[in-house]
Amino acid sequence: MRDFSRRRAGLVEEGASCYSSLRMQFIRYNQNSMSLNALKHFTPDDIEAVSLPLELKEYCKMTLERIDLLSRQIRDIDKYLKTVTLDEPNFRAMLTIPGIHYVLGLTIYYEVGDILRFKSAKHLASYCRLVPGISQSSDKIKRGKGSKQGNHYLKWAFSQAANMAVRYYPRLRKFRDKHANRRKSNAHILVANCILAHKLATAAFHILRDGVVFEESRLLG
Repeated sequence: MRDFSRRRAGLVEEGASCYSSLRMQFIRYNQNSMSLNALKHFTPDDIEAVSLPLELKEYCKMTLERIDLLSRQIRDIDKYLKTVTLDEPNFRAMLTIPGIHYVLGLTIYYEVGDILRFKSAKHLASYCRLVPGISQSSDKIKRGKGSKQGNHYLKWAFSQAANMAVRYYPRLRKFRDKHANRRKSNAHILVANCILAHKLATAAFHILRDGVVFEESRLLG
């Protein structure tokens, strides 16, 4: 199930690559006035209306066909995963976490696996690449950038959940902004977002281990 969920992520990345390729063809011929959202609604008839060489129009139509195929395959995977996952209590409880909906929930649920293999929420956060790495030389220890060890799928999922959470939960947005304002680096928003993602991972640990639902007051202490 975890591998099947990863294959879905691969199809999504492939579809995004197709959209980027399509947009790049338009930019090359100064046809870059459309937004990415508008591009997602393009049809072969729309391609015909754009001022492009005939050969390039054919290539763009082929790209749209690949996107349609990938979209159908993604929907088929979603349909199957829903039939085997939605009724599991821990999965449904995890969907109460802010920013975690069906797709991110699937990724987190299957990538975490048996929650009992993690001794604490700190161990899970470390596995999710949500804690700074440590460089050590002799007796000197220095905290550095985020560690490359761990599960990058979980890093992506919790980071995306944090991005979504600040849009709809004012207290979480205030928490993220407070940590962002403490920092002066160009990456202050990314760092603050990672801190919030760490909080969400901590919540996921307790929800999966104890079978409880999300409580915002407990998340923010």
